[in-house]
Amino acid sequence: MRFGWAASRWPAAERWLRPGLALFFVAAGGAKLLEAQGDSELFRQLGYTPWFMRLTGAVQLLSGLGLLLPASTAAAAFILAAGMAGAAGSLLSSGNPWMLPAPLSLFLLLLAVAWHHAPSWLRWHFTHPSSPQGQGRPAAGGWFPPAAPGPSGELARPGPSAAPPADQ
Repeated sequence: MRFGWAASRWPAAERWLRPGLALFFVAAGGAKLLEAQGDSELFRQLGYTPWFMRLTGAVQLLSGLGLLLPASTAAAAFILAAGMAGAAGSLLSSGNPWMLPAPLSLFLLLLAVAWHHAPSWLRWHFTHPSSPQGQGRPAAGGWFPPAAPGPSGELARPGPSAAPPADQ
């Protein structure tokens, strides 16, 4: 478990999170493409033209569908997260900070989905300089650097199965 108890619950949470996000963005993109009244008014208040609203709707609709396909989940989530960052910036610059929680929470959820589905070569980290994996060069794999060998020569692994240190 790389992230503790949260990593063990991620598959159960993602079972509803990814389809829920996909449904939300397909519906939101479809509403923008059909030029729903609320969306048209919001884009007009933010100073955007109707063609930009339709472009945003097409990107949301296609990326929402891409969330359902395993091969494109990471890219679709990243594209939608970038769109939510742009939405948050637009709302902040227009003087509507009370609307910020929605795009920011969607941004964080989409980044979590993108990270979970990203290929392992995108999740590089720097190892400890004395590790056998390489003298400080990036290495693919886990989140934390490898554990140092204990007194018996075995690598100590933190987690629920690790015994507490004995008092002497």
